[in-house]
Amino acid sequence: MAVERPLRILMILDNCYPAVGGGGAESQVRTLVLCLKRLGNRVTILTPKVPYGRQIPIERVEGIPVVRIAYPFVKGFGSLMLWLRLVWFLRSHGRRYDAWHAHIAHYIAALACAMPLDWAASAGVLLHGLAADRWREKTKSDRGLLAGELSDLFPELMAELALSSAQDP
Repeated sequence: MAVERPLRILMILDNCYPAVGGGGAESQVRTLVLCLKRLGNRVTILTPKVPYGRQIPIERVEGIPVVRIAYPFVKGFGSLMLWLRLVWFLRSHGRRYDAWHAHIAHYIAALACAMPLDWAASAGVLLHGLAADRWREKTKSDRGLLAGELSDLFPELMAELALSSAQDP
């Protein structure tokens, strides 16, 4: 009987990890990651190196590798650099993982879903958050949303993200 190897999972989070002063998404990612690790899987967290978070580019937090993408903290330009560095990371390292899990469906997750399929993890990209909620509403399904199914929701999601960004102080 063949023994299956552990899954290699990339958790993509658009905020700092570990959370500074709380953080619902960060706490959910922590819970998921620790559970996946207990089950024998190999998980890496990919996150931006935000100014208010830890500044160590690569470290282990509770035994989990955390990779932080550095970018300049300049409005507009910084976001562009972050997105370019994310694309470079996914192009260079994406195939090392069996699955990508984009925890919050904001710009980083949308960018990860837009990557060519030959860059992506063999099992695809699972979205969590806004996109998955909209998918469940639309299909009445309890299962998660795979990136390939995002195209029907993309215009609606981008409009909603634009509105929420415009309302942020």
